[in-house]
Amino acid sequence: LLFRAMFGAEIARETPDAELARATARAFEVLVGAVRDALGPNADPERTRVTITAAWSLVHGLATLFIDDKLGVGRTPEDAKSLAREVTALVARALDVG
Repeated sequence: LLFRAMFGAEIARETPDAELARATARAFEVLVGAVRDALGPNADPERTRVTITAAWSLVHGLATLFIDDKLGVGRTPEDAKSLAREVTALVARALDVG
């Protein structure tokens, strides 16, 4: 529910909230920083942009599937963290950044 509150368009339209907007921006900046760190300071800007988009898509898609109970895995926060680590590591290897 927190994920949808932070990132869901329908809630954002209905209840614009400055604190929620700041939390959303901070979460995105964590992702951007992780991608930039992984690619290094000399990375091509276009590759950085595309990798950020891929990572953003991954975390949103994974969160949505987990929230909607579509993955057939446990429902605890530790289950979510474990799955996120596994999927992120696999994608990082595929993108040759980790």
